[in-house]
Parts: sequence; structure tokens; C-alpha cells
Amino acid sequence: MHRAMERTGRGLLVGLLTLLVTGCVSTRYQTETPRSATEQLLLSDAIEAAVAELEWPDVSGRAVAVEVVALSAGDASYLAAAAEARLAAAGAQLVDPGEAQLLLVLRAGALGTVSRSASFGIPELPVPGGLVTPSIPFVKALKQRAYVKLRLVGFDGTGVQRASAGPVMARKKFDVYSLFFLVLRRNDIYPGEASSLGID
Repeated sequence: MHRAMERTGRGLLVGLLTLLVTGCVSTRYQTETPRSATEQLLLSDAIEAAVAELEWPDVSGRAVAVEVVALSAGDASYLAAAAEARLAAAGAQLVDPGEAQLLLVLRAGALGTVSRSASFGIPELPVPGGLVTPSIPFVKALKQRAYVKLRLVGFDGTGVQRASAGPVMARKKFDVYSLFFLVLRRNDIYPGEASSLGID
């Protein structure tokens, strides 16, 4: 009788642990793209903020070309497009570098994201039957940042420097703090959600 109750108890424990593990897996966030939407928004907003902060030369009615020099070429095309949109709005005629009256070189000293996470709680623990209990974080923090550093140098058709601006630094953030099921989000990339408190 005692052994039967013991086996029943173990079976219930294994069943409960299975449910806990399944529930833990089902609540994990997934992204279907190489970068999450949050990371893309962080970087694109930081690029646009840095472009807006630069002091651009007068380009109205002038033939202008943009060249981007970055440590990593991955996001240089978005930076170039943001700069060209700014110049077109100011009245510039966008042309190829060989036809330009003014060649604007954008040096991107920083163009990327960084994230940090920390948690405090109960770690995963092995149990009889080859199973592992899910980790249970009591307190958890995730901080994501995007940094863009730009400097602008302009040259005329003869290679003489005619303009210079910067450096400027733009930063965007997305932070998530959780205490059990209570979640606080603070960010500057989602309009209307600069700070929100809720339950996950």
C-alpha cells in the first residue's frame, strides 16, 4: 500500500513537472526575422535621430552625393537613405559622386545595438526521471540600447573640404523589468508607450 502511494506520488510529481516545463516553453518569445522588430526600431530610430541632429550645409539647388563610411556595412544603406531623404527635403539634387558639386561623406563611428540581462530566482534543477524543472525568475531585467555616432565632411568637385559637422551621438533604449508576473517597460521607440506597467 505504501509503495503504491509512493508510485502514485511520483507519477503526480512527474506529471506536474511536465506541465510546468510545457507551460514554460509555450510562453517563450520568438522572432521570425534575423533581428527582432524591437532591435530594428532601436537602430532605425537612432539613425534618424543622429541624421536630424547633424548640422548640414546649405544644399538647396546643388548637385549632391552621399557616401557612407561605416565600421560594418550591414546598416550603411539605411543610413545613406536617411541622409538622402534629409538632403532631398532641403532642396538638393541627388546625383552620382562623379557628377556632384558637393560630396558629403558620413563617417559612422558607431552603428549598432547592445543588450544586457540579469535575473534572480530559482535555477533549473534536475529531478528523477531525467526531467529538469524550469527556472523561476523572481526579478528580471533586460536592457537594450542602440548607438549611432556620426561625423560629416563635405568636399567640392576638386577635393577641397567645404563642410564639416559633428560628431553627434544618438541613443535609443528599450528596457523591461519584471517582478514575478508584474512587468514594467520603459522605452523611447514605441509611440505612446514610453512607460507602461502590466501583467505578462
